[in-house]
Amino acid sequence: MKSYMKFGLAAAVSLIALEASAGGFGVREQSAISQGASFAGAATSAAGLSGMYWNPAIVTTVPGMNAESHVSGIFGFAKLTPISGVSAPAAVGGTGNLGIPALVGTSYYNYQVNDRLFLGLSINAPYGLKTQSNYNWSGQLYGRSSKALNMLFTPTIGFKVNDWLAVGAGLQIGYFDVNLKGATPSSPNPRAAATALLPNSPNNILDGDGWSAGYTLGATITPFAGTEIGIGFRSMVHYDLKGTVKLPYAVLPIKAKVNLPEMLTIGLRQQINDKVTMLAGFEWTNWSRVHRAAIRNRGTGAPISQLAFDYKDGYLASLGGEYRWDDRLLLRAGLAYEWSPIEDATRSVRIPDNDRIWASLGATYKWNDRLTFDGSYTHIFVKDPDVAILPGHHDYRAGVPLVAKGKAHVDIISFSMRYSFNPPPPPVSKSVATKG
Repeated sequence: MKSYMKFGLAAAVSLIALEASAGGFGVREQSAISQGASFAGAATSAAGLSGMYWNPAIVTTVPGMNAESHVSGIFGFAKLTPISGVSAPAAVGGTGNLGIPALVGTSYYNYQVNDRLFLGLSINAPYGLKTQSNYNWSGQLYGRSSKALNMLFTPTIGFKVNDWLAVGAGLQIGYFDVNLKGATPSSPNPRAAATALLPNSPNNILDGDGWSAGYTLGATITPFAGTEIGIGFRSMVHYDLKGTVKLPYAVLPIKAKVNLPEMLTIGLRQQINDKVTMLAGFEWTNWSRVHRAAIRNRGTGAPISQLAFDYKDGYLASLGGEYRWDDRLLLRAGLAYEWSPIEDATRSVRIPDNDRIWASLGATYKWNDRLTFDGSYTHIFVKDPDVAILPGHHDYRAGVPLVAKGKAHVDIISFSMRYSFNPPPPPVSKSVATKG
């Protein structure tokens, strides 16, 4: 029974994370504005109040009291097709489309206390999404479905030091929930694990959640008229997850420690003339922190399995631009290249991810002095995420090799609405005063 339970648990935890729209299992869709430029200049005021996600000092760049709501529809396609002769057995078939359409919503609020002090709040979902394969496929032992949700509530404070420098800080209050399903082996003997590939093997289910906290720091620098530099840092958030693994023959109380990574973002916004503004950005995510997490019995503390990632760091570099068509309409576009934290040697069915190119278009329409709308479209070209789970791979189970060709791409449509409760009055024209 002990071998049965440990092997079933190993299968359950072999699928965490998802067919997400950023490297690893990150969700980059935090701003319909910045997405239209492939996140070039995301840490500057080019992103509006939603730039708070990357740089909390952005809370100082929007005067008065304001609210923004952003929503993104993510339509991902990812498919793994086993290669005959090297997968056991390839005849069972492939995953089908792992991607499940998803909606991601974010909100931002700020309030100007005085000329220097600003308060804000952002609500985000920076990690998560879903995948689901065919119930019976060649790699069902390595996972059938996954769901993860990460919510962050970040109260923020910003301060204008002077005309060219503003700083900001925020407290991240986070919730993380994970639900994973995989096939249960029909034998406690790891060498007989291929029997788990028989049709309709029952699921094992890992479910856990937890709360934690982190912080954000940032600054905006305006060294010259028309030039803005933004720098933002998001700290690691450490989660102590508690939950259960449900096997057909037992329920285990479990706990696990999971670290979600730090992120550093640098943005540049350079106004060329009254019509054209250029944008650039660079982002580093410390995915190498997400290495391995021990799964322990919550009662005894004894280790019984692990979540294995073995990531390297991730990077994104982007270029974009804005064109002001008239007083109401602003057009934008951008390109980005993202280096995935997942290497060929460690890729698994849990995330069919690889390096990718972002291509985006977007627009902003100012309805009136209070109400503004934004929209954007992105297509992500993903390098083929082939999978080879063989001896030496951290997910490998004896007797169940899996070698599969991968295909993936993502389409994203985003919209937002911005509302100013007390827009600043228009500038007063100067006139020559006359003496009465």
